[in-house]
Amino acid sequence: ASGETLWQTKAASGQNPDASSVMARSGMVLAAMEPSDIMKVGGNTQVVALNSTDGHVLWRWTFPDGKTAYNWIGSFVDGPPSIVFSNAEGRPYRIRLCDGTMLWEGPTNVPSDKPWQSVSSEGGLVVGPNGVAYGTSNFM
Repeated sequence: ASGETLWQTKAASGQNPDASSVMARSGMVLAAMEPSDIMKVGGNTQVVALNSTDGHVLWRWTFPDGKTAYNWIGSFVDGPPSIVFSNAEGRPYRIRLCDGTMLWEGPTNVPSDKPWQSVSSEGGLVVGPNGVAYGTSNFM
């Protein structure tokens, strides 16, 4: 690595002020981003995949129901190649790398009678050698 910039792409209007991460695998670079010009404290609404060679956008995946990711970071999994991560309320997702299709969406621990408690979970999500996804959450 020389430190030289190979490409630079503006893939979204912005990225909100939480500590999102960049991940790379299978010829792509992934990051959580915000497609609107309006900065929202507490999360990004999309995951974007860029070609690692030239930076062009391969696909975008938007969190369902207006949900966001806060301090986004995921974990890569095989069979099929995909990424697992959680949203701001701790709900896990699995997205296929080749096209950004959601393979599954898990439950959340946010009580349905107390939706205001879904302000922000800074939990991560990892997959163990047994294939089980383990997540953390600020709730319950």
